[in-house]
This record gives sequence, C-alpha cells and structure tokens, in this order.
Amino acid sequence: MRLFSVVFLLFVLPSLSLADCANRVNSIKSIGDVKSAFRCLNNEIRVLKQKLKKGGAGSVVVNQIPGSQPTINQTTTEREIKYDLLGCGNKRGKVECELRVTSLGADRKIQISTYTKLYDEKGNEHQTSYIQIANSSASHGYDIIKTLISNIPTKMILRFNGVSSQATLITVLNINEYYSKNGISFRNIALKR
Repeated sequence: MRLFSVVFLLFVLPSLSLADCANRVNSIKSIGDVKSAFRCLNNEIRVLKQKLKKGGAGSVVVNQIPGSQPTINQTTTEREIKYDLLGCGNKRGKVECELRVTSLGADRKIQISTYTKLYDEKGNEHQTSYIQIANSSASHGYDIIKTLISNIPTKMILRFNGVSSQATLITVLNINEYYSKNGISFRNIALKR
C-alpha cells in the first residue's frame, strides 16, 4: 500500500492539474488539497465510465504513468470492435498510425482496405500504403482480413507515404473496414515528430 501511495503522489497527483474538473487542483500543499484531488479523480472516473457505457464513442484522453499502458488519444466502437488510436507520427513524409483493436463480443473478422485514407491540415488526401494487424500485413491495393479474438487487444499499424514532412495534423483518418456500416473515423490527430 505504501508503494501505491508513493506512486500516486509522485505521478498521478501532479497530472491532476490537467484534469477537466470543476474544482481544479493546481498544487498539493495540505491534506485538504489531497482530498480535493481524490474528489476530482473520482469525478473523472465516473464521467469516463458513463462515456464508456454509452458505447465508447468520442474521445478519451488518459494521462500515462511511466511503466503503464500506452496513452489512448481517441477511441471509438463499431460492430462491437473497439478502436483505440494510440497516436500517429510523421518521419520525413511517412506517417504511421498505431491503433489497438479489441473485439468486445465474440471472436470477429475484421477486413481493412488500403482505401483507408487520411487528410492533412491542408486538405491533402493520402491513401494507406501498408496495413498490419498482429502478425499479418498487406500493402498496395490489397485488403487484410484477420480474426480478432474476444477481449484480446490487437496491434494495428497504418502507414501513409507522400505526406508533407511539414504536416503537423491529421484532420480526418477514415479507416475503411469492409463490414462496418458507418466506417471508422478519427479527427484532429496531432502528428508526433
């Protein structure tokens, strides 16, 4: 329990000043500040649980504690498959986006097409050049079909060539999933360098 308390005080409490709470906690100077921080944290957890109960739609930003799971920048659910966008990076005009996909129901097939596209902040459209799901990959006009095992998070990589090395934002990422009625979209994704 002491180790948890030390980790909480060192890593979690400093990040609470970023939480979107009615009563922000900017510094911890007394036991009253600690209690206020816990109230704020409990409120944030309650709000996140409500969002997840409504189907997980929208964006959820989670602060990362060193040694913990990767930060989830955005998440959406379609056909009982949860798509967690972990982030996108731009290295010399090659953009790579990493996602984690999880079947929330039974084992389920997923088919991602290379017609998956991203749009940068200047409106330029780019089609994916490479898709990887777990240990399977496809490129240059081929779809990838994979079975997601129930409740097993699976890594997915999307690569796009020819993006300006000056691009700093993906305004829209449209993932073309064959079985999806609505498609999978993420918006306003900052590109890491």
